[in-house]
Amino acid sequence: MFSATIHRYIFLFGTFSLMFGMMVGTATASIPEIILMANWLIEGNFKEKWNQLKSNKVFWAIICIYLLHIISLLYSQNINFAINDLKIKLPMLTLPIVYFSTNVLTKKEFTFSLICFIGGTFANTIWCYVYSYFLNSIENVRDVSRFMSHIRLGMFINMAIIFCWYLQNKAKQIIYKLFFLTLIVYFILSFIGLGLTAGIGFFSIIMILFIINLFKNNASKIKLITSLIILILCILLSLNYFLRFKANYFIVKNNPINYKLEKTKLGNVFYHDSTHQVENGFVVNMNVNQFEVQNYWNKKFSNDSFNISLQHNLTKFYVLSRYLASKGLTTEASSIDKLTTNDFVNIQKNITNVNYNNWNFIEKRLYELIWDITEFKNGANINGHSFSLRLHYWRVAINLIKQNFLIGIGIGDVTDKIKETYNKTNILLNDEWKLRPHQQFLTITVGLGIVGLIVFIISLFYPLIVLRKQLHTIYVLFFIILICSFLFEDTLETLAGVCYYAVFNSIFLSYYSKKNNTQFIQ
Repeated sequence: MFSATIHRYIFLFGTFSLMFGMMVGTATASIPEIILMANWLIEGNFKEKWNQLKSNKVFWAIICIYLLHIISLLYSQNINFAINDLKIKLPMLTLPIVYFSTNVLTKKEFTFSLICFIGGTFANTIWCYVYSYFLNSIENVRDVSRFMSHIRLGMFINMAIIFCWYLQNKAKQIIYKLFFLTLIVYFILSFIGLGLTAGIGFFSIIMILFIINLFKNNASKIKLITSLIILILCILLSLNYFLRFKANYFIVKNNPINYKLEKTKLGNVFYHDSTHQVENGFVVNMNVNQFEVQNYWNKKFSNDSFNISLQHNLTKFYVLSRYLASKGLTTEASSIDKLTTNDFVNIQKNITNVNYNNWNFIEKRLYELIWDITEFKNGANINGHSFSLRLHYWRVAINLIKQNFLIGIGIGDVTDKIKETYNKTNILLNDEWKLRPHQQFLTITVGLGIVGLIVFIISLFYPLIVLRKQLHTIYVLFFIILICSFLFEDTLETLAGVCYYAVFNSIFLSYYSKKNNTQFIQ
């Protein structure tokens, strides 16, 4: 229907728009994929394309895990969920088919595709800043990332940094070098500005690998010493920042209200319920009269009342007691009179610390993490605590794997069986937190068994082993970030995660498996 040139232009348009679009929305990621596949089908030449695909072991290694997902339909009970899962993961099949049977990108085309991705990442972060700081006052750090989870955004920003570094190395004019170096600084600062702690973690790994690579390649002493000094300073400053933050907010102060008092201002007896929860250096509920607080609060806010005996809306009591402690107040009626209008607004928003709104997103994330670990160590309620929830998710997943070891339960039944298993445990978990394993290897094993896990590992590592001499550092870094994300996230259960895996994997590996030269990346 179209000439080869037209098909090539459509292919390039699809590639460039995909590299940009996967950073700024679901539709902008999906439409380019449809364009690429439609162009591939209209182009024809299926016999020639099949000949290119059938003998390419790397291609079959990449798509074999998706094929195994299809096979699991035979023993999945929830077919609707299985089909939806296959739809989300479809780029893991279609993109390798397109890129492994189409002429690879030239060096200029590849460079422009990287620029498109960097542009998409920049647009994404700018919108996050505008939405979070100017259009809204975002309090929950998880709501800062607008187009994907904050963990996924951290992964993508790290890839943008890697691409910027690669491009500035290749740039011949100083103005372009400065441009990409400026973008690197901007993206690094975005980790802090947007509270992307996972992104900081990925970046730390990249920095360590970068220094190891300098040693390996016998880099100049100036580069080595400079890199080591920067790394050591970053580690020391981060550690100092963390310890100071913990000391300011989680180390118990020598203050009278941190010791047991006898009676409230109204003459009622104080109870002493807590020995481990700390807000701003003050022990939560060290001195508390629940019913005095309950009666006083319910009179002021009847529409947001709670009842200790009936266990009604206890979350409000927990928030109130923690907030009072954060202000250095005992949990009694007279303390409520000392709260300001702004304090009442915070409490009704379920903000637990008077300083919370003044913290940046990194400080908020640190606060949540330290509180989470403290609660886990003391066996407290795990609802809403990402660290302790993950440990519970993993235990539940392992129990399911033991029951269906060989071929799993089928991809369609993972969510249903996970929820059934949660209901059988003694841990009180709200329905909103009865989620999938949050660990990609466990999720694969639950759905596809040990057979699926082995196939998945082969699918990941076979191309890396076969093409190890041709692969460029940027692919290796992409791969390491991917594997790290698999350890703590169900990366391939969302479109953003699937795009991260399928787009980069398809573009990079299609070239290396078809040509043994240095035209593509050097």
